[in-house]
Amino acid sequence: MKMHPLHRLLRAATLGGCLVLGAASAATGVPEWVKPGEVRAGDQYIGVTTFRHDGAIEGDLFLWAESAVCGGSIGGDLIGAGQDLGLTGAIGGDVRAAGKTIALSGKIGRNAMVAGLDVSFSRESSVAGSLVACGKTVVLDGQVRGKTRVFAEKIVLKGEFFGDVLVNVIDIDKKDREDWELKDALIVAPGAVLHGKLIYQGSSAELQPGAKVAAFEWIKTGEAPARWLSKENRRRVWGFVSFLFTTIALFLLGLALHRWFPALFMKLGEFSAQKPWSAVLYGLLAALSTVPSLVFFIVLLAMYLILSPGLGMLFGSIAGAAYLALYILSTVPVGLWLGNLAFRKNPSALNRFGLGLLLFNAAVYLLGLLAGYHVGGPLFSILSFIVKFAAVLFGAGALLFLVKEFFAAARRG
Repeated sequence: MKMHPLHRLLRAATLGGCLVLGAASAATGVPEWVKPGEVRAGDQYIGVTTFRHDGAIEGDLFLWAESAVCGGSIGGDLIGAGQDLGLTGAIGGDVRAAGKTIALSGKIGRNAMVAGLDVSFSRESSVAGSLVACGKTVVLDGQVRGKTRVFAEKIVLKGEFFGDVLVNVIDIDKKDREDWELKDALIVAPGAVLHGKLIYQGSSAELQPGAKVAAFEWIKTGEAPARWLSKENRRRVWGFVSFLFTTIALFLLGLALHRWFPALFMKLGEFSAQKPWSAVLYGLLAALSTVPSLVFFIVLLAMYLILSPGLGMLFGSIAGAAYLALYILSTVPVGLWLGNLAFRKNPSALNRFGLGLLLFNAAVYLLGLLAGYHVGGPLFSILSFIVKFAAVLFGAGALLFLVKEFFAAARRG
């Protein structure tokens, strides 16, 4: 049985959120509590094992936590990831949350987008705007004023929905359709009120007595829908998955550097922030020396392979791994530089790095999307190449400077 591509994306996003959470929790294991009556001005960036919020946050809240309960008020947006997230307070802006278990019983002033294995909205919850919910099991009670979109294996609708409700449905071009076999179930429970149209694609639907649905359209599994997932949209979906996991992998790499070599990590951040043009110069010198270095490397490797094949393979593997490591690690200084530039008020160097890394990868992902359009696509493609090339120059230069300083200190010592 083929798995629906959105189910794959959901599982990837959920796993990604849990990995980010685990990394941040390992970095800052001290619990944090915003106490009743406490007011925090401006945006808050919090990465802890456990978090409790009973006060007031006037700006946005960016949250990484293993377990979090937000019962206080948030004036702006909530963007968070965690294993268990409980949102019981009033949130003035949007909610963007991913994790294992997400339970919401508060009020959201604008839109909500949540992804988790188990997602539940209680009867006391309300969403003033639109709602997008992804999960293995999604249970929706309360009120949603705007449109509701749900992607899940088991869906239970209990609340009041003023806009249309779309379940496992995507509006895509008719061409290149695929017939996916979905094994899911929709239950519209007694007391549920759907003022708009309910559109569902899946294998099992049950409208129980006492449920009120204005209009219902069921696209049964095994019947190719009129509009389905094209190659272009599959490319965009997997591009997002790639962006997500690249960001997570690089964050975990930066976390490892921070934990094992904290002094070098801090020095790398200071050099990136204080001497960015020096980093670019070092990277440019490294790029100019790459071609003669590769020629020398190939000649030397050929000699080793002729004289001693075993030693040649070992030497080639080490040299190749060194070049690959330099390329992969080059994004770390970029994240540090962007984080220090855009989030300098954040006291945590690791949080600044994570946010800067997310900002850079999001920019590269957006340029990649724009490059796929016919109008202006070539221009964005060129711009994307320039940004990536400049990032490699900057990051590799900063790392080479750090290596030079390390050997200089070793000689002095």
